[in-house]
Amino acid sequence: MAVAQAAVKESFAKHVLTVTCRSCTRQESFTGDTKYDAIVNARLAGWVYYEVDGQPREICPDCPAVRVVPS
Repeated sequence: MAVAQAAVKESFAKHVLTVTCRSCTRQESFTGDTKYDAIVNARLAGWVYYEVDGQPREICPDCPAVRVVPS
C-alpha cells in the first residue's frame, strides 16, 4: 500500500529531490509541489543537511548526526 501511495505522489509531484547519505550511501526520494516542499519533506523524514568546506552533505535518519528538535 505504501509503495502504491508513493508512486501516485511521485507521478503528481512537480519536483522530486533525491538525497544520498554521505555515511551509508542510502538514497531516498522526496516529492513536492515546489523544490522547497520536497526539501521540507526530507527534513521532516529526519534527513540532515550540512556543509563541509562548501560541499553539501546529507545524513539519513539512521546515521549519527546532530539533530535539534524544535521546542
